[in-house]
Amino acid sequence: MSSYDVVIVGGGPSGAAAAYDLAEAGFRVMILDKKEFPRFKPCAGGVTTKALHLFRYSIAPVIRSTTNTMVVGHGTGKQKTLSTNAPICALTVRTELDQFCLEKTLQQQNVTFELIPGIKSIHQEKDTVTLITKDDRSFECRYLLGADGAHSQVRKLTGEFTPDRTAVALEGIIPYDRLKNIPEFTFDFGVVHKGYGWLFPKHDHVNVGLYTRRPDEVKISKVQLNQYVQTRLGVDTVDHVCGFPIGTGGEHYQPTSKRVFLVGDAAGMSEALLGEGIHNAIKSGQAAAGALITAKRSNSSALEAYKEAIYPVKHDALNCRKVARIFYKVLPVSYAFLSHYPVGTMAMNGFAAGLTLTECKHHMTSFKIDPKIVEPSSLTEYHH
Repeated sequence: MSSYDVVIVGGGPSGAAAAYDLAEAGFRVMILDKKEFPRFKPCAGGVTTKALHLFRYSIAPVIRSTTNTMVVGHGTGKQKTLSTNAPICALTVRTELDQFCLEKTLQQQNVTFELIPGIKSIHQEKDTVTLITKDDRSFECRYLLGADGAHSQVRKLTGEFTPDRTAVALEGIIPYDRLKNIPEFTFDFGVVHKGYGWLFPKHDHVNVGLYTRRPDEVKISKVQLNQYVQTRLGVDTVDHVCGFPIGTGGEHYQPTSKRVFLVGDAAGMSEALLGEGIHNAIKSGQAAAGALITAKRSNSSALEAYKEAIYPVKHDALNCRKVARIFYKVLPVSYAFLSHYPVGTMAMNGFAAGLTLTECKHHMTSFKIDPKIVEPSSLTEYHH
């Protein structure tokens, strides 16, 4: 039986972020994953400024492009271009991003990686957790982190959390050579029920997709995606179309286990307004790592430390849920507010400054967001 301080199931952004910080603090860490990297990961691949600020290293080598402009639309009719004096998002391909982050993490002396076919069982004792894989290998650890996505096996086997909502997205790519004009970074709200269509240009292709926060009320399809890109881009086909769940509802996650913690989509940490998950994946992974480090240094409860550390992520997810309910319910009105001064301008400046929605709301309420707080060079270090 292999023994470690921490075993992390899942080598994506949340698992890699946790492993990186734990290894730096001297923990012996094992990452387990069902897929060998690089592995295909369906995702729009937008890395917000707030997410970029969380990385412990530059991700410049895998940034395809950056944007300080965002086009917002209502359906496929009205559109408004919003801009600020600094980038609001870096565009990546998740296959490349995840491999890069995992490699950076594995360079840490105390992090190892193994492929597994799946998990057979998880056994929690007073001082240890034992994970048994489907090929009957055993891994013993003091703490187990479930960073294995929206369909988390760790979550299901431990019963640690049952999310009440899962959003859904459908995405594909269109090579630049098929397009007459390259679109800007775009969100077309209302193209689908309680969701939007997106266009993310990435150096040699456009990532296109549809998102809905309420898949229980509406099913999105390839036909709808083709109709959307035909209207917006004038093309008939989309390559590599793939649907995927997005773990939301994490505002209701109440950790109860003393030795098993969930992070990222496994804990429902993607926000419900736009379905953006990379920021909260990294932040929750780092929160879990910080809690374990604190517990070791102070000989205190890791559970209580994690409850405290994860609270800001949960609080922002709750605020995003509240805003999403109102935003999509009264979309013509909310679109009008977003697309005009001062709301649109303040939102863009907030995004460029790396603020969360909770922080943006605070600044908007007090009218403190000002273009002067955004440095034009704030993303330069990330872009090659």
